[in-house]
Amino acid sequence: MAQHHIPTGGRYPVLRTIGILWLVSAALAFIGGLYQAFAALLDAREHEVLLIGGGAMSSRFMAFFIWLAATFFVVILNVAVAELIKLAIDIEHNTRMAAQGGATTSGEPLSARVGNGKGMDEESAELALIRGH
Repeated sequence: MAQHHIPTGGRYPVLRTIGILWLVSAALAFIGGLYQAFAALLDAREHEVLLIGGGAMSSRFMAFFIWLAATFFVVILNVAVAELIKLAIDIEHNTRMAAQGGATTSGEPLSARVGNGKGMDEESAELALIRGH
């Protein structure tokens, strides 16, 4: 009665969890950034983390757009890190499959899938991280 060290969810469950946490942090950064942008636009100084804008409407618009731009870049960075983690997991999986005889997860040999013109089946990184692939 041997127990496997690999859980049924696949290899590297901690790395996959870290990728999911990066996606969650992207969502939280998006929500927080929008909140801060509208707090700056509405001159709600008690809710702002950084007091960028002044009392004038032009300063509040500038602060609003600064918050939107910062939010955009933070969200892109977080999603990019999650994609890199998924890429590392996929590279490991593909390397392991190639080393075990060239078969892919669908059971077809790799040579049968490369030249068929249809391309590889793709799914988004977010869905793949959540599903455990």
